[in-house]
Amino acid sequence: MANTTDNPPIPRAGVLLKHQTPDDASHFDWLLENPTQQPGSGPLVCFRVEIPLNEWPDNSPVDLVRIADHRRLYLDYEGPISGNRGSVTRVCRFTFTATQWSDTEAQLRITTLTQTLDAALQHVTNNRWQLKCLARPHPSPIME
Repeated sequence: MANTTDNPPIPRAGVLLKHQTPDDASHFDWLLENPTQQPGSGPLVCFRVEIPLNEWPDNSPVDLVRIADHRRLYLDYEGPISGNRGSVTRVCRFTFTATQWSDTEAQLRITTLTQTLDAALQHVTNNRWQLKCLARPHPSPIME
C-alpha cells in the first residue's frame, strides 16, 4: 500500500467474500480497490478476516491478515476457485472512500446497502493488521 492523494477522496469498489475451503473451513476475504491506482484499474488489496463486516464490533479491534492481491474479477465472481482451493460466495458489495491510505494505516468510510461506517486500519507486524469501526454515522442510502 502506498500513500493516496485523492482530494476529495474518490469512491472505490469493494467486496466481502466468504471463502469455503476444501476441508470445510471458512473465512472471509475483504477485497478493496487500491486507492493509489486509477479507479477501475489494478489488482485488489486483500485481507483475510474471520468475521463478516456486519459483525465487526464498534471501537474494538478486528484482526486481519494481509494476503496476496487479487484479480479484479473477484469483485463480481462467485464459484469455485482454481487449483482445488474451494469456492467463494459474495456476502456484500460496498463502496468506500479513503481519507488516508499508506503502508501502515488507512482511514475509510465504508458504505454498504444497510450501513455506513468509519473504520481505521492499522498495521501491526508483518502481514498482521487491525481494523476498528470508529462510528456508524447513519443508515446507508440504497446502492445498486
